[in-house]
Amino acid sequence: MSREIGLITQDVIDEWRQLKKHLSNALYHFHIADSVRACEEVKQAYELIEQIEQELRAAPRARIELEEE
Repeated sequence: MSREIGLITQDVIDEWRQLKKHLSNALYHFHIADSVRACEEVKQAYELIEQIEQELRAAPRARIELEEE
């Protein structure tokens, strides 16, 4: 019996999604406060998080053989 598993665990992906959510909120508040420099820095961080999230989704998977008892 074989089973395919991700090399990146779901909790890691969930942490990235949470970070992305916080950055999105920060971007909104900096935009409202009209803080251009802070807004740009948060936007860059958010874009980086999106790139990392795409790489996590494309992470290789491993096939393992399970012994039946």
